[in-house]
Amino acid sequence: MKNYINLALLSMFLLGCAHVPKKTCVEKNWFDVGKQDAEEGQSRRDMSMVASSCKRFQLKNPPEIQYQGGYEAGLINYCTEERGKALGASGHRYPTICSTDRFSKLLASWKKSVLAYWEKQGFLDGRQGNPQADITSFAKPVMTDSEIVQLQDLYKKSYHSGLIKYCTLDQGILQGEKGLPKGNICEGINGDTYFKGYQQGVRVYCAKPNLAYRLGREGKTIFRGCPHDLEPAFKSAYQKGDRLRVKITNIRDELSSVNSRISALNEKADAVEKDIAKFQNRITQIDEELIANSQRARSLRERITKVTEEDKMLQSVLKRDLSSEKHELLRSEDKKSELNQEKSRITSVNLPNLYQQRSQISFDLATARQEKIAYEAQLRALEAESE
Repeated sequence: MKNYINLALLSMFLLGCAHVPKKTCVEKNWFDVGKQDAEEGQSRRDMSMVASSCKRFQLKNPPEIQYQGGYEAGLINYCTEERGKALGASGHRYPTICSTDRFSKLLASWKKSVLAYWEKQGFLDGRQGNPQADITSFAKPVMTDSEIVQLQDLYKKSYHSGLIKYCTLDQGILQGEKGLPKGNICEGINGDTYFKGYQQGVRVYCAKPNLAYRLGREGKTIFRGCPHDLEPAFKSAYQKGDRLRVKITNIRDELSSVNSRISALNEKADAVEKDIAKFQNRITQIDEELIANSQRARSLRERITKVTEEDKMLQSVLKRDLSSEKHELLRSEDKKSELNQEKSRITSVNLPNLYQQRSQISFDLATARQEKIAYEAQLRALEAESE
């Protein structure tokens, strides 16, 4: 396990870095790396980056040479006659890392095992009613044309033997009872017996309206091979289930739409309430400003009155201050007018509009919630009906 981890980390390092550190170049046992790659049936790794990076250290035995030596040693351990036998017996392709010229014993044992494998597989494919396999591409890289023909003939003969076991009355009944397609695989091989059984099985299958109803309810494709006397009832049950499925789907879509509408209305209601609170707070602020403004204006008027009642000699001294206070009084009156106008606009326009919106939203929410309750009741009824 430790070696696997080291190799994985090394691969990640080589892919992610432009240079290999000296320690990796000098201390890494590249012979073992190559040997392990070959013994695991892996292709030779690209050592160009390592070679280029380690070249600067002028090593007597550079990593790429070590790796190649280890890989060749690993091939000897991997490309054995026993390996060919095991790979062929399990239906694996010929290992391309093993040269056919160099490892002729491996090739011979693989070919022999492959013949046995496909003979057995041909029977299994036929026995299970599977389509014939295309084994040409599997064998072509290392087999001659005559060997491929021999392999195909062996497979077909075995496949035919399997079909004889498959194309029986019982198998036909089983296929028909499952509502599976008839297919033409048994034509010419006990075909009459198989199809007779298939028709018997189909009659059992098509005599189950509950099954047809469930197919429609689940949205599955209707079986098209029912006999004429059973087809109307089967089709009717299927259509009933399909109609119920469509109704349930539509109700669920409506429920989803209503829930989305309720969510949007709730968000809108929250926004309206925030606006109402904002304007109500503003009215409170305006009233406070008006009170402060009124108090200031009263103070100014009292001062102006007091100044005008002073001795005429003092008026010349206080003339400038009096003018300033009169001007401030005028500004105070203007501010009062502005605040009253703003308050009037809020109370006569903004708040009434928001109250109207709130009322409409409340009505829409109540309507949507009633719709939701109705849809949920319909859905429960339909789902109960489908059980």
